[in-house]
Amino acid sequence: MKFSESRRFRPALALGLSLALAACASPATIKVGETRSEVEARFPPKAKVAMPGGVERWQYPSSPAGTTAYMVDFGPDGRVQSVTQALTADYFFKNLKPGLTKQETLALLGAPGIESWYPRLQQDVWSWRYWDQGESAPSRQLDVFFGMSDGRLIYFTMTPDRAFDPGAGGERIF
Repeated sequence: MKFSESRRFRPALALGLSLALAACASPATIKVGETRSEVEARFPPKAKVAMPGGVERWQYPSSPAGTTAYMVDFGPDGRVQSVTQALTADYFFKNLKPGLTKQETLALLGAPGIESWYPRLQQDVWSWRYWDQGESAPSRQLDVFFGMSDGRLIYFTMTPDRAFDPGAGGERIF
C-alpha cells in the first residue's frame, strides 16, 4: 500500500480508536473503595438518590434507549460500597416487588426510557430496554405497571423488544 492510499484510512482508524477508548470509559470500571471525588472526576452522575442507612446512590443510565443503568452506592464514609448494573433479569426479580412506589422504582432502576398510560385499565407503564444473553431474542424490554390511583407497582413483564424482534411486530421498514 502506498503512503497516499494509507492516508485515506486515517480518519476511519482515528474514529475506531476513539470508539474503543470511549468503551473503556464506563461506570462499570468504578471500583469499590473509591471516593466520591475520584468517581465524580471521571463520571459525573445523571442523578443522585438518598437511600436508607445513609447510603447515596449515583445513577448512570444509558437511557432513553440504552440497555444499561449502573447504580453506584456510596456509604456514609463517602466511599463506593457497590457498583451494580440494574437492567438485568436477576436484578428485576430480586428488587421489583408489588407495592413499590414510583419513587422507589426510580431509585432502583433510574429513569425509564418510555412512559405510557392506559386510562381504561387505570395503569401507568414505565419501560426500559435491557440485554439478556440467555434469551433467543436478547434485546428485551421491561415494562413496570403502576396503579394510577396510588402510583404503586402492580406487576412487571419482560418481553422481546419489539423494535428489534421481527416476530413481535416491530419490523423496521426503510
